[in-house]
Order: sequence, then structure tokens, then C-alpha cells
Amino acid sequence: MWQSSLNAQLHEIRLTYSGKSDEEKHLVAPDAVYYKYAKRLKDERLPSEPSRIFLLSKREGHDYERLKIQYYLLPHNIYNYGLIPPHQYVRSGDYLLLIGEHDPVYYNEEKGFIAWLRGITIPVEPVDYDQIGTLYKVVGDSVVH
Repeated sequence: MWQSSLNAQLHEIRLTYSGKSDEEKHLVAPDAVYYKYAKRLKDERLPSEPSRIFLLSKREGHDYERLKIQYYLLPHNIYNYGLIPPHQYVRSGDYLLLIGEHDPVYYNEEKGFIAWLRGITIPVEPVDYDQIGTLYKVVGDSVVH
């Protein structure tokens, strides 16, 4: 039974990936949505030289979605920390990528900053909005209230 299952899996993988370039393989993979999102950010929103990106998510630990987005954003320097960035290390020119919902995060469009419930504000400008996440560019130093 195990060998039969393995043969079926091999046949399916050949049909899906055989003869395709790396790009085409990524586009038909189960995680293609994350690949397309990260590729669009790299091609259209982020600078070509590697930048510091703080990948933030409400989810605990390093789940699949976060790790795949982190991988696909390479060679950018990704800091995958959790929900709140280590504000003392965030500098102007860095990026904050908020994945999924962020209930305790508030973006003040009028004043141009993100605020967390713990009294941390970081001046930012929005760079990209998507169903998967929101990308902000840091434009000043963080403040703890």
C-alpha cells in the first residue's frame, strides 16, 4: 500500500512540475499565492537592494504563511518577530510588513504613524495594501509613550 501511494504521488508530481522552469513551478505550487504576493512586493514596491523588513503577524510562532513569505522575500533582511517589532531597533528606511489581521494595531493616516496598544508609535507611510498583508515604510524614529 505504501509503495502504491508513493508511486501515485510521484506520478502527480511529474504531471504538475515536469518540464517547467523554477518560476513556473512556483506559480503552480500549493503556496503560489504567497509566492505571487512576495514577488509583486519585490518587483513593484521594495527597492532592488536588500532592505530590512520586520515581518509581523498576530499568529504565534513561525507558521507556514509567515515562513513562506519570509523565504520568498529573500534576499531582503527579514526579521520575523511576532506582532510587535522591537521598536528600539526599527530605523527610518526599514519596512514593516503586517500579515493578516492586527487588532491591537492602529494606523493614524492623518498623523502618519502606527500605534500599538503598549504605547509604541512608529512614523510610517503606507506602501502597499493587499488581502494578505500591508507594507509600510518607516519614516522616522519610534516613540514609547
